[in-house]
Amino acid sequence: MAQTFPCPPNCCPAPNVNISLEEYTYLTTTAERYHALCRSLPDDVFQRQVITSSLGDPESDSSDTPSPSSADHEAKPTLEREALRTVQLYNLPQDTTLAEITSVVRGGFLVDIHLKRKSKTASLSFLHSKDARAFYDYVQTNPPHIKGAKLNARWDGFQYVLKRHTLQHIKQGACRNLVVRRCDPTLKEQDIINDLEHIHRLEIISVKFIRRDCYISTNSVASAVFARACMGSRLYKNSSIKWGVDECAQPPLKTPIATSRQADVESNRAQLSCTNRFKNLTLKAEYAKENRLGNIDDGSMRKDYGEAA
Repeated sequence: MAQTFPCPPNCCPAPNVNISLEEYTYLTTTAERYHALCRSLPDDVFQRQVITSSLGDPESDSSDTPSPSSADHEAKPTLEREALRTVQLYNLPQDTTLAEITSVVRGGFLVDIHLKRKSKTASLSFLHSKDARAFYDYVQTNPPHIKGAKLNARWDGFQYVLKRHTLQHIKQGACRNLVVRRCDPTLKEQDIINDLEHIHRLEIISVKFIRRDCYISTNSVASAVFARACMGSRLYKNSSIKWGVDECAQPPLKTPIATSRQADVESNRAQLSCTNRFKNLTLKAEYAKENRLGNIDDGSMRKDYGEAA
């Protein structure tokens, strides 16, 4: 004989349904598996759906129309933990630095930069997959240069996966750059490097002092989050540690970005091609001709003046 069990919430419009014990066990087990699957999926990637019946619901027709707030939510880019986000630059010049790489990379927020000096490659992991795709296409058509060498790009075989806590910090404004407000005037660049050298996989790209503030550029958001938590020592007493701005998130330039060495070479070439080697000789000849004409005129004027006298 069938027994009566309370129906799961939002299962059907009827208040009570007579189902068997096996059916009830199957429904509850399926619901538990479904919610466990939802919890294991990445945040902001999968949105839970509630299955409801439209029978007997007078507002079912109006619910199909998306509201303006839901449309705005869908328009915002989602932050994915796993995505096609890592682009590899290869055939880099010898002794290429992270500072030189970040000076030519534009068009997207970077979560990690990994430079492999032995293989002469650099892996750039963008926050958004669309920015990684745009940068990859940009390098194919307008390749930037480092030390006079044109950069090449390909998709990295190992794609960077964001950790949940790192993703949460990014939502709260974290990036790979730090700003020390009102830092100690006696603080030096080497002091900061020595203080943060114990952090695993953290590389300091640059340390710049502007007035009373210190701008620290690093290679990774995850490492910068850990570094910010460790910067509570007396070295930064009476200072506040804030998040900076990722310069690589600026829109890309229409022309290839060149480092200083390549810019100097191209500038010298342009000057050599535009300079007339015989320009000085021409100016000297014209100057001598004008002097001869001036002397003749002066002599004739003096001669006429003398005859009139």
